[in-house]
Amino acid sequence: MFLFLLVSCLLEGKKEDVVPMATCDNDTIVDQIAQDLSLSQRDTASIIEEDFNSLQIPRNITAAAIVNAISESKLKSEAIGDHGASVGLFQLNKKGLGKRMSIEHRQDPHINAMVVGVQVLKSPRLLESESAGATIPELTAIFSDEIMRPKNKEENRISRARLAKVIFPEDIIDCN
Repeated sequence: MFLFLLVSCLLEGKKEDVVPMATCDNDTIVDQIAQDLSLSQRDTASIIEEDFNSLQIPRNITAAAIVNAISESKLKSEAIGDHGASVGLFQLNKKGLGKRMSIEHRQDPHINAMVVGVQVLKSPRLLESESAGATIPELTAIFSDEIMRPKNKEENRISRARLAKVIFPEDIIDCN
């Protein structure tokens, strides 16, 4: 029951049907989870997906990134946390990935996604795990550890992996 309430709160809506996973058609990751997102959240998730695609980041890592952005900001680019230190979709901290960036830049979803996308490409653990067949929940936990680095690592790793299992009950087939 707690997990259901957590997912409902995070996605700002209730899950009515399980969305079938894409095969090798043109469905986007966002298409697969659209029923659980507001229009604004869909637009924001699409930006993450498009920017990660431009960096040639695998789809299952992109899905893990979207789960982490849902956990960090509920996909709201204007989100501010940590008493103003963390800003944007991925909550870029002024002492971390958001160093030397204005609040406006950290709130820009394209800048936010590209900064995080570059970090993904610098993470051998994340990329090797994806190549070895790690699931989206496993990648979500690794993404949380390697890229997001929240204060409560263990708690966040577990809650985000659980959320990923609900949002993406199966991995996404990458047809490229």
